[in-house]
Amino acid sequence: MKFLKVLGAALALILVAFLGIAALLPAEYTVTRSQRIEAPPAIVFAQVNDVKLWEGWSPWAAMDPSMQTTYGATHIGQGASYSWTGDKVGNGQLTITSSSMADRIETHVTFDGQGEGNGEWTFVPDAGGTVATWTMRGSLPWPTARYIGPLMDRMLGPQFEDGLRRLQTQAEADAKSLGGFGKVLGQGMQELGKELGKALEEAGADMNKAMQDALNKAQ
Repeated sequence: MKFLKVLGAALALILVAFLGIAALLPAEYTVTRSQRIEAPPAIVFAQVNDVKLWEGWSPWAAMDPSMQTTYGATHIGQGASYSWTGDKVGNGQLTITSSSMADRIETHVTFDGQGEGNGEWTFVPDAGGTVATWTMRGSLPWPTARYIGPLMDRMLGPQFEDGLRRLQTQAEADAKSLGGFGKVLGQGMQELGKELGKALEEAGADMNKAMQDALNKAQ
């Protein structure tokens, strides 16, 4: 009986220590890496802005060649998305939540059963090239996930570095070909089409409102 009491007290102490240490650990994590690329920002941006092109440089695609990818209704710019299933990389989904041409891209990533995170890409001009920066931020639920936080940079950092090197290879090849500039032009035209569509929709709504107001005054 005495042994059981001592064992119970020891387990309770271990649990209290586990929860207490977890409370002191960071509740969020940030992983960021940068790579200088000998290509204009628009060329590098185009590789990230089209989720179908991620297959050519994504570190996770390289880690798990058997990974199955499914694309959403759109694959370029804001709203573009893809989901994946793989034996080594698990399951998840990535969505571009914001896209500013040749400047910045924001993403939201969900890892099935393993949480979620917010990604950010920036493309800064640098002496004829581009400094591309890839950042991931996320929250760490208490208590167990808090212990993973200090390891996130070691876990994700090398993968980001590998992905950026692969992105560098793709973007620098595109910078030397007409096809690369074709991607930029195509994406630019698509974004222009989106903006034109929004403008026409807003103009139509304003016209309908003006006509309705005129009719109301005439009655």
